[in-house]
Amino acid sequence: MLKVLSAIALTFGGFFGGLQNAAQAQSAGPYHPHCVEAFNDLPLDENDDFIETDVNGETRLAHSLEVHFSKHRKEYLSYDADCFSPWEDLRQPTKDFIGGSLGTLITDDTATPFCAAFRIARDILLTAAHCAQQAKHSEFRLIGYPDRRIKVVGLLDKPPSSGGISDFDDYVRLKISDPKLPGHWNAKDFSRDAAPHQAVIVIALSIVARQLIVGTSIDNWRQAVRFSRANSAQLWPAGEVDTGLPTGADIGECLYHRAPTFPGMSGAPIIAIHRPASLTLPPTFTVIGIHLRNGVARSNGCGSPPDFNVGIKLPASIIRMSQ
Repeated sequence: MLKVLSAIALTFGGFFGGLQNAAQAQSAGPYHPHCVEAFNDLPLDENDDFIETDVNGETRLAHSLEVHFSKHRKEYLSYDADCFSPWEDLRQPTKDFIGGSLGTLITDDTATPFCAAFRIARDILLTAAHCAQQAKHSEFRLIGYPDRRIKVVGLLDKPPSSGGISDFDDYVRLKISDPKLPGHWNAKDFSRDAAPHQAVIVIALSIVARQLIVGTSIDNWRQAVRFSRANSAQLWPAGEVDTGLPTGADIGECLYHRAPTFPGMSGAPIIAIHRPASLTLPPTFTVIGIHLRNGVARSNGCGSPPDFNVGIKLPASIIRMSQ
């Protein structure tokens, strides 16, 4: 059961990594000053696995996420309120940047969102490779066009075996039916420059919000999209991260961030926010990476930093293909 639920947690893309200790409490405000406390109240173990506690104080892994979220409704609603903001709170320049590219993958059979993805060409998506098996039988919905159903018609890359995916290989391209919609990202929107403590934003559907607030009707899915303005939503240089890896390990492709996350966020773009040259201008954005997981989901690749979430830089090959 441990392996099964760990696989589920990984598929959901890293739940809440990056908010555990007291030193980080100061970095959660001012927009979300109670975020750390709300996170610490959640029924999770040290590996961010969902747990239940019996009358004797013994803990076990939750068997059903839906039952678990409902049973601990108060704690998860507090986490949603204290750490995140809804889609409607995004400023218009951000909506304009993401609307034609960012979206969610939804299963064909049960209409259940499971991972994020984004357009890198007119009819090509990028997502996490550990989402690929479900993605083969799915559709894609864009945040800017939430009612448009876009069919996933195939995989353009052979994903690694699910039992041995490295962070560095955890991405895959999906072919979609041409949506004939403007605004997809391409090379001009991409960068591999990850400045220390660069402000980032990670936007995706939250299955917690969908389960407990919005409801499971797929027609309302965009109401469950969440993002965080916590000061912790930034990148940390590898030298400031305890990865648990041997000295000299090659982690140049790794991105370590503390943006609050939730199930459903695997494959979401890590978007860098750049200060405008003038206060009268809006910020600018570049997509610099792919969010993959929490810091304890794997011990290889980018390591297991428990106080961080983990992503990788956009592969250079992907940027070349998008030109």
